[in-house]
Amino acid sequence: MQAQAPGESGKRNLTVTKKNRAYFRLQHISKYRSELYGISIVWIMLFHNRASYPGWLNWLLPYGSIGCEMFLFVSGISLYYAMQNRPSLARYGERRMLRLLIPLWVVSLWEWIYLLQAGEIRFLQLVSRMTLLDFWMTGRQQAWFLALLLVAYLLYPYLYSFMYEGRGSVALRAALLEFLTVGVILMIYHLTPAYYGMIEIALTRFPVFVLGAAFGRVVYEGRRIPGRPWLLLGLLLVAAVSFWVLNEYLPNGAMLERRLFNLVPGVTLVLLFSQLFGKTRGLVNRIFAFFGNMSVELYLLHLMGRRLLPTTGFYDQSKHLHYFAMLGAAVVLAWVLSKLDKAIAGRVSRLLD
Repeated sequence: MQAQAPGESGKRNLTVTKKNRAYFRLQHISKYRSELYGISIVWIMLFHNRASYPGWLNWLLPYGSIGCEMFLFVSGISLYYAMQNRPSLARYGERRMLRLLIPLWVVSLWEWIYLLQAGEIRFLQLVSRMTLLDFWMTGRQQAWFLALLLVAYLLYPYLYSFMYEGRGSVALRAALLEFLTVGVILMIYHLTPAYYGMIEIALTRFPVFVLGAAFGRVVYEGRRIPGRPWLLLGLLLVAAVSFWVLNEYLPNGAMLERRLFNLVPGVTLVLLFSQLFGKTRGLVNRIFAFFGNMSVELYLLHLMGRRLLPTTGFYDQSKHLHYFAMLGAAVVLAWVLSKLDKAIAGRVSRLLD
């Protein structure tokens, strides 16, 4: 039997320990962003069902608005990747605007033409709806989330420049930017409370997008948290549930505080599902990626169905069967429209080059 060199056993054990060490992979947030977008839009659509769910679902699904926080957080991270290609501001803005506006136009144009011909809206109102400015001007919430995304996307290059292209600590500049964001929201609340009330549903969600932008670099660089990630996730989930419970006791008017509390479970769920998708892969990932890749179309179509179908005589919004039949039709139409939207965006992009 060959003698073992002194210290060899310790080195071997150290190697095994390093190989077996579990890591929390932040890069999974980008790798599985389509799946995360899918989780977000599915939860939002289930949240919009006005019928009561049975059992524990009736407790969980009403928190579906947190899907908006999840979507914004992932978007803030994903845009860091887009900036690594060093696009011009014009090119960057063009791609983001086409991604949001073309689905909006394809889904809504026929309704706008009808309203224009019926005299229910004027030409300038049509323009404001086509550009998503109507939400910021009137508080009309038909497509408020897209209006928020458009402004957030167009502001991102300036957030990126402030956080990542200056001197000093990125974390310090990100914290300062988050502080300034909350400060601007509070200033609008105190100076123009009526206007704040019109747009608070979007305005109070900017902090989670800024937080996502602050996470962009560490995700891009593939940072990993050593140790036991599931223990870390368990602690994060405890914190998230605590904030959820505390959220229940906030007064109805405290919307900024409510959104900031929702930020914690929103980010926690993104971290959790990003790691789970790294384990599941296969069919589960493909299903949620399918929904995520057409999330904008799904958002618009299910809202249109939810708004227009109750005016007919055969749709009962209190019945699950009717709502899920509408969602099924929205999924089919969204898949078709996503193909059409990509073709239109590609042609428009070539014309603008």
